[in-house]
Amino acid sequence: MLLDHTLNFRIRHYECDANGHLNHANYLRYIHETNLSALAAAGYNLNRLASLNLVWRPRDVYIDYLRPLFFGDQVRVCASLTNIYENRAVWDYDFKKPDSQNVYATSQINSVLMNSTNDLPVQIPQELAAAVQPAGANSGSHTPILFPALAPRPPGAFIQRWQARG
Repeated sequence: MLLDHTLNFRIRHYECDANGHLNHANYLRYIHETNLSALAAAGYNLNRLASLNLVWRPRDVYIDYLRPLFFGDQVRVCASLTNIYENRAVWDYDFKKPDSQNVYATSQINSVLMNSTNDLPVQIPQELAAAVQPAGANSGSHTPILFPALAPRPPGAFIQRWQARG
């Protein structure tokens, strides 16, 4: 692991769906908050990244919901930066209750470092890589994100293609 960081949350009522479960969108919000906190702990908070004209953008997001979380539950989100590459980082996340070893959700996010002025990918600066990579850590091996196979398109499905910028 390159960087580990943990943040605790108490699930609020407005974060739950009609069944009382933590709404799926809030898992992503908790992940984002934990990620920002981890980067700030490494010395790269949002203000510092903005001063360098840098922003992290998620490229691939995978979340596996294993057990429901409910209003009032405490949840500990553990973030682990598992790999860094030329312009991207792979983060793994676990959701656990503080008093339990049960995993309630797991996630893997592949983020790309972008120039905030032109929205193009940029190489991760050496200082940033050094801040999140402990001495002697080795990056480069990658556990791919395992997305399920796509269902076939129904006949006559509307398809629209867009040309990418840059």
